[in-house]
Amino acid sequence: MYKSILRKVLSILDLVLPKKNVVCFFITARTSWDPNQQVLFAKFKSKFEVIVIDGNDVSRSSPYKTLKCFYKIYRSKVIIFDHSLPIGLVEGKHLCINVWHGSPIKRIRCLLKECFTQQFLDYQSTVTNLLISNSPFDSVQMQSCFNVTEEKMLSSGLPRNAYLTCTNEQLSEIDIYDEYDLVKNISSGYSKVILWAPTYRGDSHQFNDPLNLSQHEEQLLHRYLEESNSLLLVRYHKFSSCSKSSFFLHDNIRDVSNIKNQNILLREVDVLITDYSSIWIDYMLLRRPIVFYCADLDSYELNHGFIHDFQTSIPSKMVIDFMAVLDLLKQEDIEVLSSDFERLYNRYHMNSNANETILSIENKINSHIGL
Repeated sequence: MYKSILRKVLSILDLVLPKKNVVCFFITARTSWDPNQQVLFAKFKSKFEVIVIDGNDVSRSSPYKTLKCFYKIYRSKVIIFDHSLPIGLVEGKHLCINVWHGSPIKRIRCLLKECFTQQFLDYQSTVTNLLISNSPFDSVQMQSCFNVTEEKMLSSGLPRNAYLTCTNEQLSEIDIYDEYDLVKNISSGYSKVILWAPTYRGDSHQFNDPLNLSQHEEQLLHRYLEESNSLLLVRYHKFSSCSKSSFFLHDNIRDVSNIKNQNILLREVDVLITDYSSIWIDYMLLRRPIVFYCADLDSYELNHGFIHDFQTSIPSKMVIDFMAVLDLLKQEDIEVLSSDFERLYNRYHMNSNANETILSIENKINSHIGL
């Protein structure tokens, strides 16, 4: 009842409030902003009046702060988001641009209807004016996931790909948190830098630990890292958590979950270990080894489901045993890129151009606000 009344009140507010030539970057509650938003903010802050609204500031316990957030959003002609839009927006009153935080591998949104109300799904698809995807292949999947038409798609590559394809000089212009020097300092002095970036397990409220190594596996990992002078970086998904803080007491293991821009992190990584996360799609741009460690493939597929057959849709060999992961890492030249690498690379990155995408978004904003 509360949300229904609030939705109606906010819709009236959005309907009557005059709009300003403001580009609003909206961070959905329980999330942080993705590099897609970060790079657009860096590019647009000198060209438009921009504001950042953090949905984590919205709560029943802070009605004044909540109303202030909604007021600023509803006054903005353009809203750039990467998860969900706030309630109460009136169709046609804003240019709403969804820079979704990756390419869908598992079922999401409209392909996972049991996790969302139909009202939520219909609202999000109706008020979204533009949805960004990596490629034409990616576009088809995104249309199904978000129930939008092809006319609403922009499929020339994700803006955040710029962090992986630009020069160091260009990076300094879009690294809004100055994280590259921090990442360089963390990884300095090691022969190999490995990033372990698993996705979350269960639902987004359980905060499970996806690493779950036995004591023996940890000991073998420590020995490998010491003997090879390797650094293991671990980046948890925002809906995961570490269940054993002692894991990070080893000198060769660092928790980098607090790094705000994972693509800047990827620039310094020699080998990526992941699972059902789509982080590997970005990492493919660097053409470096990827290890898929998927010990719980059957249960994960049962709980989440995939859009396509998982094992034929990844560019590297999948392993289900941590000893096999260590064996791959011990190889002097890790040959884990499959013969299908180029096919999958082209599926997501053929003709993609982050700068072209950024320019297209800029042009659409200019057209909408009348510049």
